Amino acid sequence: MKKISLFIIILTCLIFISGCTKKEPQASPEQVYTKYLEALKAEKWDDAMKLFSKEQRRKFSGLGKQKRESAFKLAGVFAPIDVEVVGKEEGEKTAHLWFKGKVMKLKVKIDTDTEGKPMVDGAKLRKENQKKEYRDVDISVIFRKEGGRWKIEKISSERPPSKSKHPVKVLH
Repeated sequence: MKKISLFIIILTCLIFISGCTKKEPQASPEQVYTKYLEALKAEKWDDAMKLFSKEQRRKFSGLGKQKRESAFKLAGVFAPIDVEVVGKEEGEKTAHLWFKGKVMKLKVKIDTDTEGKPMVDGAKLRKENQKKEYRDVDISVIFRKEGGRWKIEKISSERPPSKSKHPVKVLH
């Protein structure tokens, strides 16, 4: 009788404890892309990498740390702002979202030396880009589910389909 009572007490405690622990809710594709943009702006390259699919992480890892960080820095400079969803197709294992946003225009003026070789004056380039101007951009992001979580498979510049199945939603 004591063994059965002890078993019931332990079982009750385990059920209670498992009910008290909260699982983190699964992030939607929109939230994953927002986290990616936030990681880029904060220069948290490892956090950004974790949001990509295994295949994409493998490709990035093959670049080497210095090239990978340079790629993320460049992506951070041109990370879109004022992003909103304009189209969405979501299945069980894949999702394709289209966003509109704004990216910084970069003014580049390349002078040539007396031999016709390009010369880039960094100070001049910084001065010309002090006043930030933005242009509209279309962004296409393909997501893949891995281990029950959405991961970024591909980011490109692509217009959304003409008829969106879902209403526009602003991301912050």
